[in-house]
This record gives sequence, structure tokens and C-alpha cells, in this order.
Amino acid sequence: MSLRTNPAPVPRSCNECAYHNICGGWDDERFKEGCFQKCADCFSETCDYTCPVNPTLFVKSVEEVGGLGRLPNRLSSIGIGEANLPSYIPQIDHGASRRYVLSEPVVSIPFNRLCRISRSGRIQLIHRTRESLLRSFKLANNTRIIITCVTKDHWIEGLYQARKEILPLVKILEPIAVTVPNFSFVRNSPRTNSVWNQTKGFKLIEDMTDEKLPVVPHLQAQTSRDWSRLEELFKNFPHAQHACMEFQTGLNRQDSKYPSREIYKKHFQDFQQSTGGRVHPIVLAGYREVDFLKEVCPSFSIIDANVFVKTVNRQVAHYSGVGRRRWGRASFAESQDLSQLLQSNISKERDFFLRNTGMGIDGKPLNPLLLPAA
Repeated sequence: MSLRTNPAPVPRSCNECAYHNICGGWDDERFKEGCFQKCADCFSETCDYTCPVNPTLFVKSVEEVGGLGRLPNRLSSIGIGEANLPSYIPQIDHGASRRYVLSEPVVSIPFNRLCRISRSGRIQLIHRTRESLLRSFKLANNTRIIITCVTKDHWIEGLYQARKEILPLVKILEPIAVTVPNFSFVRNSPRTNSVWNQTKGFKLIEDMTDEKLPVVPHLQAQTSRDWSRLEELFKNFPHAQHACMEFQTGLNRQDSKYPSREIYKKHFQDFQQSTGGRVHPIVLAGYREVDFLKEVCPSFSIIDANVFVKTVNRQVAHYSGVGRRRWGRASFAESQDLSQLLQSNISKERDFFLRNTGMGIDGKPLNPLLLPAA
């Protein structure tokens, strides 16, 4: 962190900003004020934002990613043989309290569950072989694994800093997909910091591709210009069929003045049309948005983190009436070894999800509201 040293007055609107052509400015009334107003009196405060009024850090950061807004020039996507993902994918956090393997065709594992922090503060991968990973998480040999990089900042920033060491080791684990980290777009921060974070994601796409990892870009965006970059990305790589979305963190906040969740959904709808409806989203925290996803996507996958948490807390799923599912306390026998309880809960939750959302096991709505684009 360093102090602001540029004494020039901050822009009074997005129109006056030197970075307007790259950033695009805010899409709403904030355009009139811009995003640097809070920087006007920050001489006495330390700051780690990628911001031009912090010139030393700004130049270093922009050079690191090859320029703000620079798109990746290579992208290796999910292989054709692995492209058909199920509509319901359980998330597995660890293998504790289970004696027997879980028999699931596809599971997701959060990146931070594969790591530890060394004494020097560096992120390190725990498992050096796929066999070690499967043993630790109690997964069957034929289980296909998606690694999701939607987690707290210190994990994904650690991944970025140590990517040259970590990515080759991730490849050894043989995941069928790795999502690009959702680098933070901080509210009330200079937009240059958000554009830089989006560009970091693009930089990681190249680094992951160099290691021949199957990359799933994350649809992280704040404004129309951010979305236009994502549209251009998928236009440049027509073989890319998958993208990651998440409806938690910032999109979970309620703000009547800036309804970010609804704006994000509208932009995604436009994005899906721009790509010819070909993109299959892999969605975290998306249960509330199944009807919306059915309307705009020919197919999609929901990652469910809840069923694992319920199982670890000794909860059992059971049906109560037609189409209703409730959670109750597991019996003493069930709560000792969670192997069978987890398998049963996943099976019941999948059945509940498919029946109540009108989804097929292949990730396609049984009665699609929107036909795929020709």
C-alpha cells in the first residue's frame, strides 16, 4: 500500500475521466459524478486499489496484466467428451466422517478446499496426485471433478500470485473444468480497480490455457462495458460453450437504488443472445434463479453446496406431501458414519430439484421457454 501522490483534481464525471474509453463509465446516475470523488481527500490514507492517483501501484498493476481491458489471446475450453454436464451437481467440501466412497458422476470442489497456507503465507496445493484427492474426499475413481474458484479474496489472490507453481499441480488432478476466479468488483471503489480485476481473470485464462487446463470463464461484470468485453471474449472463442455465474456476495445485497442482481440478469440475457444461446452456465447459489435460467438458456447446471452442509450437520432429507422436501435430524446410526446419509441426501435433493424445476438430468429444461438460437 502507498499514499496517493498525484495532486491533480479528480474527474467530476465519467465524461471528464481519461479512462472513460476503457471503462465505459457507470450506466446509471453515477455517471454524472464518476467514481473518483472519494479520492479527492485521500492524501493521508493508504490505498491498495489499482487507481491512477496511486501512480506507482497503478503502473505496476497495469503492466502486470498487459493493459487494462486486454482480452486473452488463447482459451482452452472443456473437452467435447466432457461438455455434457448434468443439471444438478453436488459440491463436496471434504471426506471427513465418511468411511465409504461417494458414487457420483460429477462433483464440484471449491479451490480453497484443495489448499493450505504455508508459514510464509503462500497458497499451497495439498494433493499432488488425483488418487490422493479421491482418497481424501472419498470419491469414486470415475468421478469427474469441477474445481470452482468462487471463494474469499485471499484464496483467489493467493492463486493469482502463485499461479506459476499451482496451475501445473492442478492439471495433475485431472479436473474436467476449472472456473476462473471471481476477482472482486468492490462497490464505491475506482472503476479502474474493477477493470483491472476483470483483466486479471483474462490473464489467468491464458495461464490456465498454457497448462492445458479446461477453462470456464467467470461472468464477472459491473457495467455494460464489462459485459461487452465478455461478449467479445466469447465471440473470439466460438468453441467456448460454458461460463460460470454466481448469485451470492455482491449480487445478494438488496439495494433499491442500484438493483445489481436484476441488472446482472438483464445483461446476462443480452449476453446469451449475443452468443447465439450456446453458453451453458455453471451456476453457484442459483436456486432462486432457475426459472430465469430456463427462460434464457437451452441448458445449465446448478452447483448445490447446501446438501453437503446439511449432511455434515446431521440433517436428513425427507419428503412431506406432494412435491415437498423437508430437513430433519438424522438418527443416531445415520449420524455416525455419514457415507450413506450423504449419498441418500444427494439422491433425494437431485430428485426434488428435477421434479420441482422441470429439469432433465442432462441440464436441459423439459419444457424450454426459449428455443436455442439457430
